[in-house]
Amino acid sequence: MSPTDPRRIELTHDKPVSLGKGVRATLKTVLYTHATDKAGRAVNDALMQLEIEHDGKTEPVTLDRLFPDGPKFTAVAGLELAIDFVDPYHQPSTGAVLVRP
Repeated sequence: MSPTDPRRIELTHDKPVSLGKGVRATLKTVLYTHATDKAGRAVNDALMQLEIEHDGKTEPVTLDRLFPDGPKFTAVAGLELAIDFVDPYHQPSTGAVLVRP
């Protein structure tokens, strides 16, 4: 793994996890749907709602990803986050985010 590769951090519903740099994430909701896009491709649409704690405040953040496309990074609290996977089918729900510094 090179210094520029994103770190993979696993999340479990309602369990805060450190993302580094004083940032904590709590997984609140995951959704996953199977569909066909306009080009006729079979796709899987994933959504992850997080609570992000940083600098003494908490903010909601929603991440999404269309599989088989690559991760879509979103800037959050000085980091970049993207969905690696979601699993809404088991309880508690789980998922993982890719984190870039």
